[in-house]
Amino acid sequence: MSELTQEDLVAVALDVRKAYRLLYLFQARVMDTVKFIAEQLGRNYHGGWCWFSSVAPRDGRGSLDNWAWDWLNMYHYEFFLGEELVDGNRIRLAVILQSDTGFYDHSGAEKTDIRSFAPVEESETRLRFLVGKNTWHGEFGKDFPATETRTSVGYTQLKTADGSGTLITKSFPITSFLNETGTRQVLDEFVTYCQSNGIPEIRLSHSHPAAII
Repeated sequence: MSELTQEDLVAVALDVRKAYRLLYLFQARVMDTVKFIAEQLGRNYHGGWCWFSSVAPRDGRGSLDNWAWDWLNMYHYEFFLGEELVDGNRIRLAVILQSDTGFYDHSGAEKTDIRSFAPVEESETRLRFLVGKNTWHGEFGKDFPATETRTSVGYTQLKTADGSGTLITKSFPITSFLNETGTRQVLDEFVTYCQSNGIPEIRLSHSHPAAII
């Protein structure tokens, strides 16, 4: 452990309390946004996975030698919105929170050395949409860009070798989801792109649930 003075630790503890309360508000907003997105697409949340580290230890498992990241799962987290059979095709959908592109933006960065990450001012927070038709990201191995950098701004489309499967993904800055209007614009864009590029089964729901705050 690095050495701190009493005054240093008091200041750090103050920042930590502020950070946890800010994280609570941010994560609550993200969860509300993902819920709204799921409702607009006629989907429900079906569990999730951390993409950056291991899941938080629970039920007596794990070790205090685990990374501190293991207790911060929403640094890079997949909200899986389920699998549906539509017109004979398996359609999977997920929204992935990338709270900080900093690790991915800096070549050679180490996960447990945040000083090696790109500066926070040069990094980005984003939500990534991912849809698969008769396939999913695990089937593409290294061809699937699991680690999106800040400069990755366009659509990525992958096809299975036999042509029966299509995977489409795109990341949007968190500022695109400032309000309901912005979120609907993202959804309209993404759904239109999918329908024009091999996944017409993705559609917006006709229902209009409560707006996000």
